[in-house]
Amino acid sequence: MLSRYVVSQVKHNSYFLVGLALGLWLSLALVPLDEAPIAACDAALGPAAAPDDFEPQREERPGGPRAAGRAVQRPRYYSTELGMRGSLLTGVLSSEEALKSQIAALNRTTASLQPALKFFITASAVSSVPGMANVVGFTDTREMLKPFHALKYLADNYLEEYDFFFLVSDTSYVNAQRLTELVSQLSVSEDIYMGTIAEDDSHYCSLGKIL
Repeated sequence: MLSRYVVSQVKHNSYFLVGLALGLWLSLALVPLDEAPIAACDAALGPAAAPDDFEPQREERPGGPRAAGRAVQRPRYYSTELGMRGSLLTGVLSSEEALKSQIAALNRTTASLQPALKFFITASAVSSVPGMANVVGFTDTREMLKPFHALKYLADNYLEEYDFFFLVSDTSYVNAQRLTELVSQLSVSEDIYMGTIAEDDSHYCSLGKIL
């Protein structure tokens, strides 16, 4: 019974079995024919180079001519680049004799409330004051011209950085906290000149303190 079933299945699938057998025979017969050319090519090319022996070659190309132009110089501080201005810079008219007395006292007291602080003295005294970067010296030793030199120095170097300048002598008493409150109430859209009148009939302020 089983043999009849097997014979019937072979008859029905005879074409499939013949094709399968023929395919296996062809695949086994063609394998040596494919490998022979590959082996011949490998023998002609010689031994393959190891992957580690590869060295890349860098090709240098000359750059094109650069456009002529001026290098952009960035400001030293972010506040300058962003257009931020300080409210007040204080300038103190002093002398060489006051370096170790009034100037030292102002540096310990007023400087904590007024960080923007400059001292103006004669140029011969600046070299003898180590560690005081806020001392400015003038070559002109005439005392009557020192206020004008100080104002010119402030305008030339700090006009775009501060809204107001306060010029005072080292013998005047200044309440730095009240001065800061006063400046905060002033409008920067107006030109303001404040000070103490020198004489009753004078149109000028004394050099004691000028804002």
